[in-house]
Order: sequence, then C-alpha cells, then structure tokens
Amino acid sequence: MARRWAAGGAAGADEAAEDLSAFGAPPEIRERCEANDPSEEIIGVLPEGMDAAMLFMALATQWTFAGMDGQPTGLVYASIEPTARMGGIALTPAVFAGLRIMEAAAIAAWRERRAE
Repeated sequence: MARRWAAGGAAGADEAAEDLSAFGAPPEIRERCEANDPSEEIIGVLPEGMDAAMLFMALATQWTFAGMDGQPTGLVYASIEPTARMGGIALTPAVFAGLRIMEAAAIAAWRERRAE
C-alpha cells in the first residue's frame, strides 16, 4: 500500500507479497496475492494492519524533505501521536512498527522513481 501511494500507481504482486510478509501474513494469503493479476487496482489490507494503514494515510502531509532536490527523509515523528489520538487510533508498538514499515516502503518507492 505504501509503495503504491508513494509511486502513484499499483504495486506488483511480488511487492504486495513482500509487504504481506513484512506484516506476518500467513503463506496462503501471500500465495493468493502472488496469483492475482498485478494490474488489478485493488489494495488489500489485513485487519491487523488496518490501524497502521489508516494512520499512514492520515500522516500523508507530515513528511520531512531535505536537500536542494527535496528528497523525502521520513515522517515528522512529532505528528504521529497527536494524529493517532485525534483519529481514534491506538498507537501500540505493533501499529508503530507497521507505520515504520510503510514509511520505509514509501521512501524506497520515491527513490526508485527518482532513479528512473
């Protein structure tokens, strides 16, 4: 989801399967993802990842950028807790870990786009 958001398009089935692995999805879920047509415009979020995904989207305007070229460096961490609180999302260690996984995926997607 984070790669798709940052890249402005659909992630391939292999990228989606990697994301599912990072969130600890069972093998049968990853296999179903890999079997799907990667051109489909469906983003699936497992229930246990929903809070992290919702928080990630709520933080869409809370990125820091550095350098003359405006390279994204990460989320504004001071914004995470109040955004979660105001959004009614319990900021647990699991939610924070999921958010950091998505943050890293978005940064990687932006870097890949810049390199093209």
